[in-house]
Order: sequence, then C-alpha cells, then structure tokens
Amino acid sequence: MAFREVTMLEVKEVLGRWLVGGSKKSITRQLGVARNTVRRYIEAALAEGLSAGQGVEVLSEKRLGAVLARLRGVAQRDHGEAWATCEGRRSFIAEKLAGGLVLTKVHRLLKRHGVIVPYSTLYRFATS
Repeated sequence: MAFREVTMLEVKEVLGRWLVGGSKKSITRQLGVARNTVRRYIEAALAEGLSAGQGVEVLSEKRLGAVLARLRGVAQRDHGEAWATCEGRRSFIAEKLAGGLVLTKVHRLLKRHGVIVPYSTLYRFATS
C-alpha cells in the first residue's frame, strides 16, 4: 500500500461535514475517502475535544492544527550505536571542526583511529 500525504483541506472537509452532523458513511460516499481514513480523522478530532453536531465554526485554525499534529504523530526513535560512538568522540570531533577542518576530513581521521561511523550519522551529529 502506498503512502498518501494527508492534506489540510481534506481533513478540514471531512471534519467540517462531521461537525455539522454528517455520518462516517455519508462522508465516505460524498468525498471518496476511505472509511478508515474518516474514522482516524474523527478519532483525532474527538481527542482534541470536538464532537459531532457542534457546528463547523468550532473548527478554528488552532484546533485544526492540533488535529493534524495528532494525525502525523511523532516518530520517536533512539539514536543507534554509531551515534553513541560519535558521542564518545565528541571532544575530538568538536576540536577538529573548530580548527577549520571540513567534516569529510574529520570522517577520514576517525577512520584512521579505527572509529567507523557512517558519514550521514556523523553529519547529523555534527549539525545537531
């Protein structure tokens, strides 16, 4: 199944129809949106304190933003071993970068010292 970006207008349209009393089934039929998608949008709205029949005027930009944030979710992921390796060499990396070396050279120097980390991880570490 392919990933489809959720647009603000789609969420606003679904919630607007639900807030004026539309059923999930009728919203699905009218907008051509999957039933489970409508259900997810409504569950996010319920979690933000909205309820069916309140009227579309209660859907402020702030509340819509909160619903969208809920729908996106937050991907929490711990850093891996390579990040921990960079943490262990933080002073070395900072010293070399402060001395004017570019990150690719720092990456090569780490390799010479037996510290193998992907460049992409080193880049994210250095920019964070």
